[in-house]
Amino acid sequence: MNNLVVNWHITERCNYQCRFCFAKWNNQNEIWNSFDKAKFILENINSIWKPSHRLNFVGGEPLLFPTRIIPIMEYAIALGMNISVQTNGTNLEILAPLVRNISQIGISIDSWDSERNKIIGRCCGVKTLNKDILLYKINSLRNAGGDFKLKINTVVNEWNWDDVVIPQMEELGCNRIKILRQLPFGISKGISDEQFYTFIRCNYRETLPIYVEDNDLMTESYLMIAPNGKLFQNTSTGDYVYSASLLSTNFSDAIKEINFDIEKFDSRYKSDKTDFILKKVFGTKNTA
Repeated sequence: MNNLVVNWHITERCNYQCRFCFAKWNNQNEIWNSFDKAKFILENINSIWKPSHRLNFVGGEPLLFPTRIIPIMEYAIALGMNISVQTNGTNLEILAPLVRNISQIGISIDSWDSERNKIIGRCCGVKTLNKDILLYKINSLRNAGGDFKLKINTVVNEWNWDDVVIPQMEELGCNRIKILRQLPFGISKGISDEQFYTFIRCNYRETLPIYVEDNDLMTESYLMIAPNGKLFQNTSTGDYVYSASLLSTNFSDAIKEINFDIEKFDSRYKSDKTDFILKKVFGTKNTA
């Protein structure tokens, strides 16, 4: 497998409470509480490593506890791993000492409207992250020597499907903008086709590097590690499939225990699936 991305959900703890979040494990025993166990997981992942692979630290909010995440990132870098991080953006500044070794920073943005973000749960108390603060944090990392790619994830959900969010992202200097559809999870049934397509019609711009993922492409196409150190996979029923722990099973064997679809994985990095959705929305790809 080339160009593999391993997403380590290193914690489920977060300073936001997004209502559609699927990163919930009922307070599992988190591996990163033990640095020795975290190192073992990294070494296990490294057993299948190629230069084209990438280890993506996600959560919860992976930057919530700097004293835990930074040593783990440093050890991954020392092993020669290509690392990235997916964050809500509130604590970006802690990446400054490592930013020269981070290939990609992903930031989740679902709205620029403060009140709408509060309804979604994308807030800490009453505080939400605005575009000016976010741009300042991004530029500070770039000025610190960061040559990272910037990726934005926007989840179309029950509370933002009629919002205009994407065009304003051009100012951030994005390399990739991903529009994802809210996954049915728990009691949430997600959103309708028309709500999803309405968001795309209002937000798609040909001048921006936009990719679109519907629910079918989001299932069984991610290679993910849960906070307890097991590989897991989401399914069309909203349940998780788990492997044995990477503390006791080598990575290659653990992959065989989950439903990981490499062809779907590859499709997420190509434009053909996006083009297919755009044709359903617009009739042709020729849009605003």
